[in-house]
Amino acid sequence: MNKNMYSLMLMDEVVEAIDRLAAENYTNRSNLINQILAEYVSLVTPQQWMTEIFNCLISLMRSAEAFEIQDKTSTSVLSMKSALSYRYRPTIRYVVELYEKSGESFGELRVIFRSQSSNLLMELTHFLNMLMRLERHYIHPYSVKGGIDYSLEEGRFRRSFAWPKDGNMHTSQHLSTLIANYIYMFDDLLKRYISGNITSFRELEDRYLVYLEKGMTAI
Repeated sequence: MNKNMYSLMLMDEVVEAIDRLAAENYTNRSNLINQILAEYVSLVTPQQWMTEIFNCLISLMRSAEAFEIQDKTSTSVLSMKSALSYRYRPTIRYVVELYEKSGESFGELRVIFRSQSSNLLMELTHFLNMLMRLERHYIHPYSVKGGIDYSLEEGRFRRSFAWPKDGNMHTSQHLSTLIANYIYMFDDLLKRYISGNITSFRELEDRYLVYLEKGMTAI
């Protein structure tokens, strides 16, 4: 949806109330007025779409004890933490960001590792390289071209989410479920690898295929 600048004559008291409400909802005056007008004419804005997805995603992730949802500070970003069974219990932060203007991708997952252990960071990097290898082989050929890309730095991993090829899966409820399923899978595979329950690429592949065989949709 494109945006343009329009002039409106509003009462000062209305603007003050709008500004207070905008601050409470981590947005700004223009976005909130846009949202209120869109609701009045029954039009779904990108911000409403994001809110619907995150509300569903929060509900899904809270049902799993492994994740701690963090307070939202943006309408387009949701963060959660998970602890590793490793010395000093280092944490992983999963950050989901949704795009207001999307092309082949509708959002991304950022995984941030908080650890001073060089051995752990090396193991995490090895795991991520193996996971990217699996995804390029098993799901990239069936995903929207250019929808999935990666970046990997020390202590930080980023992966974009591709739109499902099935247009019926583009609803807020479906997308939130697909995001949750991907994070569940990622967290499970990572913790199995770090704990030593998975010790080779073949074992990781076998476990990954279990998720695909259960019908996990590629995003």
